Amino acid sequence: MSGGAPGGGPGGAPAFRLEGVSRRFGRGAGARAALEGVSLEVARGEFVALLGPSGAGKSTLLAILGALDRGYEGRVEVFGEDLASMPEARLGALRNARLGFVFQAFHLLPHLSVRENVAAPFLFGGEGGGGGARAAAERALDRVGLLARAGDGPDELSGGQRQRVALARAIVRGPEALLCDEPTGNLDSATGREVIGLLASLNRDEKMSVVVATHEPALAAAAGRRLGLVDGRLRAEGAGA
Repeated sequence: MSGGAPGGGPGGAPAFRLEGVSRRFGRGAGARAALEGVSLEVARGEFVALLGPSGAGKSTLLAILGALDRGYEGRVEVFGEDLASMPEARLGALRNARLGFVFQAFHLLPHLSVRENVAAPFLFGGEGGGGGARAAAERALDRVGLLARAGDGPDELSGGQRQRVALARAIVRGPEALLCDEPTGNLDSATGREVIGLLASLNRDEKMSVVVATHEPALAAAAGRRLGLVDGRLRAEGAGA
């Protein structure tokens, strides 16, 4: 799969760059800082793991990287473009075509088949669910080893299979980066290893940038770099195993 979409930023720019990013929730004396002065650069093709306790700011950071949360202070660039200067329509196109999202909850639509769930980003992008979307969905399902289940419903699958379907949906349009929030959190160790292997191979073979928030040591070990978040601040960096 090849990533990319019209209107991309400078070719040499990193996938993500944050400069002095803070995010607060609430107002006045009750305001809570989820992130405090975070500066971070993720190179294209890099695999980064975000580690830290619950409430440390990992999910908030992922939401900001994915242009899902615009309530921050500081500067955020994705593929060389400043998110604050982008109108909502362009942000939507960025999220739909150039970024892929994988969550702990699978967020599959129960009334749609596996194939239709994977093809859903084409519907959201206004391209419809025709033959091109169907073919792309089947390629993505083949990539995660579930093409044979394309006609099944999500309720016919195991938890690990549903997460692989969610991953297929995330990569169906050939994104340049994947943002994953506890993608193995609902899985047993064996199926978790399958998902870790898929993320590592997408990073290695497709050159996708991958940023994961995780408590799972095996997933953190698969990353090329580990970042610690504590109380909204970056704590440490380290190379993966």
